[in-house]
Amino acid sequence: MFLRKRLACSFCGKNAAEVSKLVAGPKVYICDACVAIARRIIDDSVGATPQSPSTSGTIWQRFVGRLSRFRVWLRFCVSRLCPLRNDSAASAV
Repeated sequence: MFLRKRLACSFCGKNAAEVSKLVAGPKVYICDACVAIARRIIDDSVGATPQSPSTSGTIWQRFVGRLSRFRVWLRFCVSRLCPLRNDSAASAV
């Protein structure tokens, strides 16, 4: 009548009888061996600095880059608006 769920590590697949400890999470389980592996991975990566594109260059270099992109965008907008302004001025004369 009751279905008994077989408890096993969600990472390596070992059942509860094959491991020393099995920690339960929300619909997942992890054994002590997988915890040890995960801890080694975390400890090895603590000294490493994360590389992200936002940290490349100084603040000033990023500001100048954004300013130059804004200048290009502004020139594009002005070039699109100037012909309209010149056409309306010519038709008013």
